[in-house]
Amino acid sequence: MAFSKRIISLVVVAIMVTALAACGGNNAPPADGGSGTSGGGGGGGTTTTTNNAPADSGDAVGGTVSILTWTNPSAVAWLRGLAERLEAEAGITLEISDIDSNNHPATRQTRLMANDIDIVTFEGGFLRPNEPWNEAMRDEPAWQTFVEAGLFHDISDYPFVDNFIKDLVYDAYGHNGRLYGLMAGSIPLNGVFYNITRFEELGLSVPGVWDEFVALCEAIRAAGFQPITNGAGDGWPLNMFTGLIANNYYLDQAHEISKALFLGEKSFTDPDILPLYRMREQFASFMEPGVTGIPYSDVYGRFANETALMLADGSWAAGDVAAANPSFEWAYFPLPGPTPRADGLPHQMAAKYDFAMVVAENAPNRDGALAVLEFFSQPDEYVKFTNEVGFYPTQPNVNHTNDFLRTMDVYMQKPSQEFGAFVPKGVGEYGANGGANLFLLSVLGGPFTYEQLAAAAQEDWDDARAAFAAG
Repeated sequence: MAFSKRIISLVVVAIMVTALAACGGNNAPPADGGSGTSGGGGGGGTTTTTNNAPADSGDAVGGTVSILTWTNPSAVAWLRGLAERLEAEAGITLEISDIDSNNHPATRQTRLMANDIDIVTFEGGFLRPNEPWNEAMRDEPAWQTFVEAGLFHDISDYPFVDNFIKDLVYDAYGHNGRLYGLMAGSIPLNGVFYNITRFEELGLSVPGVWDEFVALCEAIRAAGFQPITNGAGDGWPLNMFTGLIANNYYLDQAHEISKALFLGEKSFTDPDILPLYRMREQFASFMEPGVTGIPYSDVYGRFANETALMLADGSWAAGDVAAANPSFEWAYFPLPGPTPRADGLPHQMAAKYDFAMVVAENAPNRDGALAVLEFFSQPDEYVKFTNEVGFYPTQPNVNHTNDFLRTMDVYMQKPSQEFGAFVPKGVGEYGANGGANLFLLSVLGGPFTYEQLAAAAQEDWDDARAAFAAG
């Protein structure tokens, strides 16, 4: 499983998804209230590919198709290549507008409402829609508002959808049994990178269950090394693990437990939920000293230079780790749950759905937009995306050349969505973030033990429900 220098160099080229998949330094919710966009600096721009196709190009759909996305070097570079191929092979001019991540959600909403965009991109999937049991106590996600307002074109019945794994694409961008977005790929993210050389020298192995992970961290510390580093100084790189630790704890019960917590049928202090808080505290306790002040931009070098033997981050960090030290050997494993899986598989990755293309219902060139999706969906074209951008494929039997992602195959047999609890309106400081802000734990300088944090979160949730019931 060790990465050779040749493989590392491939990863540098093929995995450049930090800007797409990381959440950046801004913890504020997106302007449209949706799942947000990630990463990507820069002010954005527009790229127009000139259409030199002959006017008598038969009955092929042509014209100009506009697409709005967020700024990211690898994704925008791939889109420019796609534009060249569309021009040459389909007579379509693809106009690419890339907007910086913080402004992308608001710009997307404005242009959808103005009916002047053909394709918009989404990140994160259509997660956690409002349902009859929570719609009065929770703001509706922006994507659901868009769908129910008729702003997204239903692509369920187009043949190009058959090229994808339907369970995945419907899980990511389906609503009420219909499909509104074409998911380009997914990103494993509930894991840790680890130092292969030091693991071999110390006789350490990848853990299969949580107690083995704790023992691994203790052994690393006893050997004189720091177990884990993280860019907690930016906030989100640490707190995203609040939910990610829960993925292999709850497994397929995540939705029902979230619902029960939301409705007050269960409590964070219940015997079957409180141990999750203990796992979060243990995880935080193995961070290197001063982790809450370490900026995200520094963690790749800290890991590659052995300040800590593990780095807690999403798989999008692979290219940056490789670039920090090209001779460094590393790999990646998911944080395990407390017991082995009943199906005999190793604990699986939580996968963040990413980079979906959504056709606007009132697009100026809707037929052209659909032709773009059809062109992209052809297997020979789709594999270019997975190889260049480095996402885990959502088409079957893709012969991608990304060596790092191939090591994820064993952990991506039954991936889950990133866990996140439904949160009632008006929840206070301690109950926000799904009831487990890791920065509030005493092991990181906060005021609470894990039991106290669970109790404080539950009090916030109870207060929010009581206030709603009182009108």
